[in-house]
Amino acid sequence: MKIGILLTCYNCEAYVDDCLSPWLNLREELNLVFAANSGMFRDYLALGITEKNEGTLKKLLEKKLDFLVTTSGKNLLDEEASRNTCLEFLKKQQCDLILLLDGDEVYTEEQIRSIFHFVHQHPSYDGYSVNFKNYVFRKGLFLYDFCHDRIFWLNRGGGIERFHFDNQFFYVDRNYSQSNRIAIPKSLAYVDHFSWLSEDPRTADKIKYQNQRYTGPEGNTPLQYRCSFRTDPETGRLEFNPEFWTGPNVQIPVLHEARRS
Repeated sequence: MKIGILLTCYNCEAYVDDCLSPWLNLREELNLVFAANSGMFRDYLALGITEKNEGTLKKLLEKKLDFLVTTSGKNLLDEEASRNTCLEFLKKQQCDLILLLDGDEVYTEEQIRSIFHFVHQHPSYDGYSVNFKNYVFRKGLFLYDFCHDRIFWLNRGGGIERFHFDNQFFYVDRNYSQSNRIAIPKSLAYVDHFSWLSEDPRTADKIKYQNQRYTGPEGNTPLQYRCSFRTDPETGRLEFNPEFWTGPNVQIPVLHEARRS
């Protein structure tokens, strides 16, 4: 079996070594093929955000991945086109599975082995979601429940054709919503995700991007309901966006403290 790792890694210099190390250690054992996109998405440019990727790109080049696409200046790709370029490479390599990996997600080798053992034991599903320990505000505080689709068989539904939004695809002969997916238990993999940290310089840019991009299935979600975080207008501090939660009448999440080893 050949497994494609589709890495999206922009402005992740602080995390990229820890992110890729366990995967590269298992490269031969699990027959992994790496395709990475590392350019700023075109929407960021439209928002007036400055490119910040030199350190990340330098590290990626040192990893000697199988495929790397990066763009700059005015020749940027949007998120779907950036991922689709990598997807086409992995399809040409005749990968059986693909795993979507972001540059701020840190798996352990044990978790990776457990994940693919679970996949081998449950081959009838089209896709598999992974549980993430989403760290917010500071390292050590995390959201308990966040499960995201991450692993897919490439040949189901007539074959995966292309991305159309985030981690969702167009299949040749079915809709993404018709695919059969299962969550990998937390007991097997509960992955560190350094997603919304106050000291992370990416955070302010991500808020702008989500407010512009996540407009809902009908494209009309009000601005105040698009991102679960905001920067307090008076203090400048990162905080939960109360309107995001109170709009659908959902309680602001309770944060958990990670145990110290």
